[in-house]
Amino acid sequence: MPLKPLDFKPGFVRDETQYRAKESWWDGNNVRFRNGRPEMIGGWVARNSTAMIGACRALHRNISADGFNVVISGTESGLYQAIDTGAGLTFISCGPTSYVVNLGANPMLIGGSYIRLIVPDLFKFSVGDTITLSGLTTFGGNSTGALNVAYVVIGIFSYLSLALVSGSLAAGGYGGGSSATATVSMVNRTAAVKASLGSRYWSIASYGGAVVACERNGPIYYWDGNSSSGNSFYLRNASSVYNNVLLGTVVGNANGVPSAAICVGVGEDRSLIAFGCNDPSIPQTAANLIYGRPFSINRRLVTWSDAENPFDWDDREDNTAGTLEIQSGIEIITAVSTRREHVIFMDSCLMSMKYIGAPDYYGIDKIADNVTIIGPNAVMAVGDTLFWMGPNNFYVYNGVVQPVPCPVSRYVFSNINRAQLSSGIQDPAAYRVATCHNVEYNEIWWFYPSGSSTENDRYVVYNYLEKVWFIGAMARTAALPTEATYPLMTGTDGKLYKHEYLYSDNGSPISAFIESGDMDIGEGDHFTTATRFIPDHAFSGNTSAFITYQIKRRDAPMAAWEAGTGKKTVAATENPVDTRVRGRELALRVASSTTDAKWTLGRPRLDIQPDGKK
Repeated sequence: MPLKPLDFKPGFVRDETQYRAKESWWDGNNVRFRNGRPEMIGGWVARNSTAMIGACRALHRNISADGFNVVISGTESGLYQAIDTGAGLTFISCGPTSYVVNLGANPMLIGGSYIRLIVPDLFKFSVGDTITLSGLTTFGGNSTGALNVAYVVIGIFSYLSLALVSGSLAAGGYGGGSSATATVSMVNRTAAVKASLGSRYWSIASYGGAVVACERNGPIYYWDGNSSSGNSFYLRNASSVYNNVLLGTVVGNANGVPSAAICVGVGEDRSLIAFGCNDPSIPQTAANLIYGRPFSINRRLVTWSDAENPFDWDDREDNTAGTLEIQSGIEIITAVSTRREHVIFMDSCLMSMKYIGAPDYYGIDKIADNVTIIGPNAVMAVGDTLFWMGPNNFYVYNGVVQPVPCPVSRYVFSNINRAQLSSGIQDPAAYRVATCHNVEYNEIWWFYPSGSSTENDRYVVYNYLEKVWFIGAMARTAALPTEATYPLMTGTDGKLYKHEYLYSDNGSPISAFIESGDMDIGEGDHFTTATRFIPDHAFSGNTSAFITYQIKRRDAPMAAWEAGTGKKTVAATENPVDTRVRGRELALRVASSTTDAKWTLGRPRLDIQPDGKK
């Protein structure tokens, strides 16, 4: 028989059996498709030698007010910034990491089995917070050295219930003097805080040279964008009892700002928009807080500030601030801005918010019912087109919502971890899903947690120009939405990686492979013998690298592939390759492990012929 070209259709097919995926590619890792041909993806290298503190959940690039290219990261521990000069990155805090609360006279009560602290503002504390007391004077036989140490908040009542991090105290009643303070650490939440408040997701947006950020279900931060100015601060509502957290000499007073929101964005008139927030006209006191957060958040409420002024949120006749409540769905999951609108993802529908000018300034209309998103970071804007991962399907919106046909959807969605991670708030592991737009290759990448993993460990990718899908394994927790050449993504190790750069996994070999669906003659009623294989591939980088071809064999679709058969490691110029493999079903597998090259597969050919029925 003539040589058979092994010319499989581009993209993976996993919603069929491997036998049904004839003429298609079935599985692979670290391989993409470009111009219809499979090729190994580019390498990656770490940009920071010191890991970020806490898992990164959001990345944002901004040109600072003083002209620097700055990368902002939102992690489980706070906000960080690094000036990007093209060399290594060092992330430093640009978000508040601690704050000080002044205590009243004799604030501490020590009993035989308990420690209580009377504080002026209960809402400034959360269960699990680590606080350090200072300025306490000797009482009850306890020295200042024993009293002025670190404690953990284990309960919030009309007082704080504390536990010593280490050491012990003697029962001594009330005491402590009149000059004590409590310093509350906001870094590295304890398990108790994570269980009550949920994971720490962020939305981050540029506001001119400044940056605004919102911790999901938490306060709004404002950083003036000056790379040397230090920490950001909370936007504080000067007219409310609940001023979020007062950070000493903070200058961030704002009129009518929400105390907490789901996410933030920036409007066409340079207003700052809070999606899913508490009504700022209702004072937030300790009576309507839980774990230090407002439980009166209206998860359908959208509020925006005055144009060009993120510090004025009062809805008055002399400004453009305002409020709208969405009348469909139960809660906002996330919102994303395109050039023509803000698309709001509800739990059961999709809404469009557009700037309409005076007197209402913004209007909200429904786009589609019975559609939602799997998590707050599972959407990517490509111009005015949105691509996103839903709970059980992929979607595109460019004026009309449509599902995107996906031949690996059952494989992906049947294996996503949807378990709850927290008891106090909606916090499924699927909220971990992170998205990246790889501009050079016209790809949308979704990273997701598979099986029982609580961090992203796999990916699924859609090439929206060639309309092909591929899958693989890689641990990435966040990505810069769009980078022209080298996408930046964070790993579970706290490192920021520059992708599509050279050919290695940060200096280690990249293991890449691709495997086809079954091949047979007729309906598999005859055995097939392969006797000669003609490779076809090209290398970038080291053109003397090696690649391994394997013709796998088995005698039935449900049988295991016979190990080690038909495997040949070949150089770039080796051609043809003698082999002898006999079976009812054959499959092609191509693999490599290298640090200095990547390959593109051409049109290899195989000399096969029928070889009887037994």
